[in-house]
Amino acid sequence: MKKKTNKKIEILKLTIKLEHVKSLNPIQRHVYYLLGHMANEFQTIQLMLIAVQPSTNDERLFRIHAEMSQVWFFIRTAIGKIYEASDAIKKLSTDRSSLLFANHADSGELEKLLAQTKDTQWLGKIRNKLSFHYPNNTAWQASEEPEQATWSDDEIYMTKDSARTFYQGSDHLLLSAVLQKIDERPNAETVNEILQKTTTWVKEFCELLNRAMAHFIEENFPDLIQTIPTETGTVLAPHISNIRLPFWYYNEMDRPKDS
Repeated sequence: MKKKTNKKIEILKLTIKLEHVKSLNPIQRHVYYLLGHMANEFQTIQLMLIAVQPSTNDERLFRIHAEMSQVWFFIRTAIGKIYEASDAIKKLSTDRSSLLFANHADSGELEKLLAQTKDTQWLGKIRNKLSFHYPNNTAWQASEEPEQATWSDDEIYMTKDSARTFYQGSDHLLLSAVLQKIDERPNAETVNEILQKTTTWVKEFCELLNRAMAHFIEENFPDLIQTIPTETGTVLAPHISNIRLPFWYYNEMDRPKDS
């Protein structure tokens, strides 16, 4: 696939002066910084989920396995953040939640999203067991028992020119543990469910959080609405389809000392 050309993107700056932040009460200030914090994280997660997609030009198993391990790392991270964001927004009181959106359409979208995450039991299971915590000696006991029908030899992929090594056995076990939080006998539909729902929710959180932040600024800093953002420079931005995060890369610092 032919790479798309880079594009110059203009960066604009809107300054929220200290006086504006001081004018907020503690509840408003909490919402203001919380929304920005979550928006920053979800935008980064969304970019990483796109960037770690495996190469479509190389279907050798050692490359697919290693690159898919990165996909699932960010899927687990996204699941944890979706759970945390849903919980943080739900904890806002009625008064504070009214700061998020003024119109019923946006409020309805947020409520629908939160209802979906609440009804998805595996979000909490994966977040609490596999997103941010390493298992103890009993947590994976069921998954760690070899089954002749589904288990295979473990493989380790390494190179002489990179510090990166991929341990396929550990990654396979972890993926099995993730999928078993959804279904005792996971299949392709289980994989599709977790990938599709997670990436969709990340996208929706990105959009809703940015809209909530825009609404907050309009409601609480009305004098800024007439302010023209200042031009602060441009960046040469690659097209999103050109961004890829490979598992293996070369760095002179990684070379063995005796080479």
